[in-house]
Amino acid sequence: MAWRITDSLITAELDNREEGRVTGSLHLMGREDPIRLELEGNFLRDIAGCRITIRNPHPLKNESTDLAPLQQGQVGDMTASHKVRVIDVSVDKALQLRSKGQSIPEHWGNCVVLEWFSEANGRVVIENIDFHISTSEPAWTPSPEPDSGSVADFFDLDGKIVDELPASIVDALDLGAEAEDGFGLDEFAWEREFRESDERTADYLRLMEQYKDDPDRDARIAKEMGWDPSVELVGELVEWDDLEEIAYEPDPAPETEGTLWIRSEDDRIVHPLYNQSYKISMDLWMLCEHAGLLNENGNEQIRIMVECATQFTTKLAGALNCLHLDPTVDPGFTIALLKRSLPIFNNCMNAMDQVKEAELIPQEILTPIGNRLHEVRQEILRLMERLRDPK
Repeated sequence: MAWRITDSLITAELDNREEGRVTGSLHLMGREDPIRLELEGNFLRDIAGCRITIRNPHPLKNESTDLAPLQQGQVGDMTASHKVRVIDVSVDKALQLRSKGQSIPEHWGNCVVLEWFSEANGRVVIENIDFHISTSEPAWTPSPEPDSGSVADFFDLDGKIVDELPASIVDALDLGAEAEDGFGLDEFAWEREFRESDERTADYLRLMEQYKDDPDRDARIAKEMGWDPSVELVGELVEWDDLEEIAYEPDPAPETEGTLWIRSEDDRIVHPLYNQSYKISMDLWMLCEHAGLLNENGNEQIRIMVECATQFTTKLAGALNCLHLDPTVDPGFTIALLKRSLPIFNNCMNAMDQVKEAELIPQEILTPIGNRLHEVRQEILRLMERLRDPK
């Protein structure tokens, strides 16, 4: 779980005028002394190289603020201009308008986001659209390469307001739309498609279990799923001898080697980010397996940490390992797939933090692995930014 201390923030002063480093202090309701930040990394492009001062016009003491007084670790997303959809009416009113087929009044707003990965507390997030912020002139200018992605990439939909709504309300509001240029669905519409697919898959598996011993299983499932009952649920089996022809892939373009593909150690064509994540997840698994930490009596958080690292890698395989076949694949589709990997990354980091806290694995061994995974996440966010703005 991330620490969210938005409401409790009174003021914040953060300084990124030294490239590669963010320092500063936070004043929170209920704490007499400020929290100091000493982090590695940079602000995102809009405030990179600046010193910023933030004031919360309506601070509240309604959150746990028992953070370590010194926050050291890695910068996540820190920006003053993350774009979010802000609904101009209450949620109840929005649902009424939606049920009548009417449009929901909304506008795009700037959201201040401060995120970091603390060695003491794990992920910490502050985000708000109402903060008052002032910035200095930048002391340095970032390179043309995009620095990172948006904090919204941690979530299924874009924006703080949407993230706080229950899933049923998000679906009812139907935020996200088809791309206007006709190229296809945008990332938000693809997310909705994936979510609906997940729900249909869950329904199918539930029905398979419910009717597993019923001689009319297929007909009953087809009826409840709304399918044509004349279509068999199980397709024709493919013989293993036929797979060589089915699995044939054309050779990748040589000019995209190193960017869209590389050859792995076992001579497979894979995306560089997948390959990097795969090596890390294998290192983590081997570390825990050889130490006897993955047996049936092992620690639950160690198991979650290793499983999430593996799942994170699997998600990257699905999103990236086919890009060498068609570099023009719908960017919204790829972005939406990559976004589905990031909550798994967060679960892995949260479990890793608990493993460190319990001193189950020495920090000097586990921290470098976590840093390597964090670097993969940063590269994912950079890739999503490039897909959003290929110019």
